[in-house]
Parts: sequence; C-alpha cells; structure tokens
Amino acid sequence: LVKEMITEGARISVPKNVNQLFTYLNETLTVNRGSQWKTYFDALAYSLLNAAQMVTMSGKSDINAACLVENVSDSIEIAVCIYDLYEGGLGFAEKVYEVYEQVVEQAITMLKGCQCKSGCPVCIGDYNLLKEYVIWGLENIFEDLKSKQAKPIVVGGCVRDSFLNKEIKDYDIEVYNIDSIDSLKSGGRL
Repeated sequence: LVKEMITEGARISVPKNVNQLFTYLNETLTVNRGSQWKTYFDALAYSLLNAAQMVTMSGKSDINAACLVENVSDSIEIAVCIYDLYEGGLGFAEKVYEVYEQVVEQAITMLKGCQCKSGCPVCIGDYNLLKEYVIWGLENIFEDLKSKQAKPIVVGGCVRDSFLNKEIKDYDIEVYNIDSIDSLKSGGRL
C-alpha cells in the first residue's frame, strides 16, 4: 500500500566526516551481527525527530523523519528530513526549519540526559548502537549548522520523489539569509 502526498519537510545535512564514520560503523555492525535493523543514520533521525517533537510541541501523528541518500557529484550524501505527516503540511516542518539549531541542540541534551549506559530504544532507537557516536554526530551537525549563514531548504517534487523512491529529475532549493546569489557561487555549481 502506497500513499502519495505532497507535504513540507526540513532537511538537515549530515557532514562528510559523520557520513564516513557512520558508513564504516554500519558496515562493521552488518559484518559482525548479520543484517542490521537500525543504522547510525537511523539513530540520528530518531533522536532529531524526538527533539523536533519536543521543540514544536507535536506528536508522532504530526511529523516523522527519514534518511535521504543522495548521489551528488559522484559521492553519496546523507541528510535527515523531518516532514509533516499531513497533505500540504501543517507548519511543523517549517517550524523545525526555523529553529533547526535548537532542534539539534535539544537532541544532544536529550541523549546526554538519558540514564542508559550506551544506547537504548528510548534515546537512539536501538540497543545495538552506541549513543556516544550519535552524540558525536549530532555535535558535528550542530557545529556545521552554526558555521553556515545561509539556510537552504529543498522543496517541491524532489522531496516527494525521494520518499517514494522515485528518480529525482531536478532539485528545487530555496535559500534564506544570503545577501546575493554571488555568495553561493563559491559553494559549487548553480
């Protein structure tokens, strides 16, 4: 059963160093334990979703999170997308976008405050993952977000296509907090 809908989502990029370590750790878990139900990327999404629900005062029926895997310039980039579970959106993802540094900071606080020793279904969604790595990943995301002044958001059909595992033909990106389009040109091809 597949339901197709257009909604809103806030995309949080996973920095390259976190992507590399988590990819390695996920491969190690699979080799050592067989098939892995949750990955470190899933743990990031899980903790960010819990924090987003706290910050936006929403619930499990309002927003959800998914890991996006994108092939960009012959490399794989990972992002976490927190999206509204309602057709057209209700504004929760927009709120997450407006305060995403606060959401990441809240996720770090929640994980550090969990009484478990290494990780549990409450804080990171799985006993088999180490929360120290997830905290490190979140701290790297937080520093990456603070270092960037521009706020890009992926919008339109590419968000829908990604969730439906359809081929993405193009990306629509809105960028906030920039003085001019020239400030983006150093970051890559426009």
